[in-house]
Amino acid sequence: MSHSSVPEYVRDWRDGAACDGLPTDLFFPSKAAGSFDKRWCRICEVRKQCLNYAMRIEGAGPRHGLWGGLSPAERDALYRHRNGTA
Repeated sequence: MSHSSVPEYVRDWRDGAACDGLPTDLFFPSKAAGSFDKRWCRICEVRKQCLNYAMRIEGAGPRHGLWGGLSPAERDALYRHRNGTA
């Protein structure tokens, strides 16, 4: 009988995120703080999953925070491009 390499549970993509455990204000800064710190996103192995998650949950609605290395304005432009409304 062989052992399966499939884990007993399916890991959530967030478990592998470079930002896991970091303060959320790094990715959801106040208006006074200004820009986003994207350095964690640049090295993140689950950046694509993070971006896809944000695009799915936000839909056409308002966008907040840094997801998948993109700011709200960048994700809005991506959404409009993907949906032919750019």
